[in-house]
Amino acid sequence: SGAQAPPLGSASPGSLPPNAPPPNGRDEQALAAAAKQLGVDPDRLRGALGPPPPNFARAAQELGLPESRIRDAMQRARAGR
Repeated sequence: SGAQAPPLGSASPGSLPPNAPPPNGRDEQALAAAAKQLGVDPDRLRGALGPPPPNFARAAQELGLPESRIRDAMQRARAGR
């Protein structure tokens, strides 16, 4: 029989699923900063935006926020403002 993936929760802390893109610290910091500006959980914002490129229209619908506000928060966060 073939090798099976370990059960969920058995991976070491901070590990990523094999199909996950490598983390980019700068992008994660920007996303966390934007989420804080928007008053939403960073994981919720990440999920709403989807994989790159970010889907701002979908995020606006899922979060109930204006698309322009989400774009502005992401731009300010990336610029370090």
